Amino acid sequence: MSIIIIDSDWGDISTSDIQCLINSAIDLMDPFYGKPIPYNIEISNTPNIESPMVYNSRGVSGQYHINLTTKGHDYSQFYYQFFHEYCHIRTNYLAVDNKYSWFEESVCELASMFGVKRMAFVWKKEKVLPNAKNNFGYSIEKYIQRVIFNPRKNLPKQQLFKTWFDENREYLECERYDRDKNGIVANQLLSLFEREPTLWELMTYWNKWEISHNDSIYEAFDKWLSILPEEKKAVAQKLINVFL
Repeated sequence: MSIIIIDSDWGDISTSDIQCLINSAIDLMDPFYGKPIPYNIEISNTPNIESPMVYNSRGVSGQYHINLTTKGHDYSQFYYQFFHEYCHIRTNYLAVDNKYSWFEESVCELASMFGVKRMAFVWKKEKVLPNAKNNFGYSIEKYIQRVIFNPRKNLPKQQLFKTWFDENREYLECERYDRDKNGIVANQLLSLFEREPTLWELMTYWNKWEISHNDSIYEAFDKWLSILPEEKKAVAQKLINVFL
């Protein structure tokens, strides 16, 4: 896999620095996902569009195309956006929505939280970019703490997640991109993925079964379990149990 930086509106950051940031993100997450993907990734940046995305269509050689919406030296947001879109690639994103698309979106929000938290530790040990300001790891840490502890992405302490999920599942089936609710799901899963990081490798099996767009999340979980190696199913069940 090669990263190809497309000439676009990157602001005042060099393409070599962009390449370095992307490589550091992939180097951090690929050991969790398992083996690298066999296709190249083209990355562009368009700050004036609404949100970053990985394009549904792929290049003639199978390459993916991610478009980000940040620029300049906002490295924290850069990482956050890239981890999310890269997760879509690793979870075998679909070109059309289905009733459980909200789960993929929530897992990709989780990838951003998980990845940026760890990237803060990487930067505390050694600057990824030699010309970056000192102690930038602490800036990344503050950024992700603001995201994780955003009240809109957390339930009141007295509210059970399963109760909230039962009340919101039908809404999520119709609205996959509600970032606050995606964040609530991601926050609910964060500690589990930190305890059981092998779950990231299991997420690379997501969407690899015969897709039925009317399947519920529970039917999707059953199909996911059916294609996992037997020795990995117990860990996967821990994730499923969060929603039972």
